[in-house]
Amino acid sequence: MDFKLIRLSELVAKHTPRTLAEEEEYRRGYVDGWVQAVDAMHDLMFKYRMPRQEAYDLAWDHGLYGPLHDWKLRAEDGQFGFPPAHPKPEQQDKESRNRVPDQQ
Repeated sequence: MDFKLIRLSELVAKHTPRTLAEEEEYRRGYVDGWVQAVDAMHDLMFKYRMPRQEAYDLAWDHGLYGPLHDWKLRAEDGQFGFPPAHPKPEQQDKESRNRVPDQQ
């Protein structure tokens, strides 16, 4: 295995945004993603009545193993586009959560 030594200045230049506009765009995207994640958790727990841990697991899987991860890989291959929508539970799960328990 061959290693190439690089200077710290080269490493920093390679991984540092070059302009203020690029930095602003990056930060805006970061904040937009955070807001969407908070909204997704709210929807899963309150709109779809999903238990807290189940909502967390679904949101985590969406990013780590699911559509958001696939979107990131496509961008690395040069295929750009909008990120996928936040996760939603299956329709049957929503219906079962909204069902009123039988009164005895």
